[in-house]
Formats: sequence, C-alpha cells, structure tokens
Amino acid sequence: RLNHQQMSQINQPSASLEGIMNESAGRNRLASLILQYLVKNLRLFERDGLNPFLEQWHDYDILYDQAVTLSTPKDQINGIMKGITERGELILLHNNELHHYLSGEVKVRLAEATQMKEV
Repeated sequence: RLNHQQMSQINQPSASLEGIMNESAGRNRLASLILQYLVKNLRLFERDGLNPFLEQWHDYDILYDQAVTLSTPKDQINGIMKGITERGELILLHNNELHHYLSGEVKVRLAEATQMKEV
C-alpha cells in the first residue's frame, strides 16, 4: 500500500484499488472477488464459447488495425491485425484478403521500422 507521498513520486498515471473502490481492499476479500468473477466467466465460456467476450475483446484490443508481423513455425507474414474470430483465431489482413491463424506458436510483433515490440 502506497501512501500519498509515495503516490506523488510516480511520474506516470497510476491508481490504487483503494482509490477506485473508496474502501480498503483486504487480500482475502480481493481474492474472493477475483475468484467469483473467474468462475462466473469460466461457466459462461463453457456454455457459450468465446462469443460473449468478443465485444469486450475488441474494446481492449490494442493491436486492432495495427501493422504487425506474424511469425509462425513456417514463415513471417506482414499485415494489419483485424481481431479474433469466435474460435479464437487471429484475423490478419494480408494482400487485401482476410486470413485466419490458429497456432500454439504464433508470435505477433508491431511492425515498426526502427523498433520491434513483442506483444
């Protein structure tokens, strides 16, 4: 738990759970809330698959419409990231066509000329 002086020394946007919740968050209560949320959403996923989560995924997808390099075991593909399918496949716009990729060994990197960042 950071005090006000420690928080003021952080030179980037920051937040605390206590500040968001307006109350002290004990670790047992926090663990309980996280587990309840996980169980609820795991049951939803088990029943309905990825579909109920796609809209929220899109809201938080920082790679959407970004130029990326997709590395697979066979080759590297440059394209524009277009999200995921209801099966969890990556959607990549490559050569003016949408392609779907599903692999356990896929790496995606932002395609920046001077600096490659692994995501």
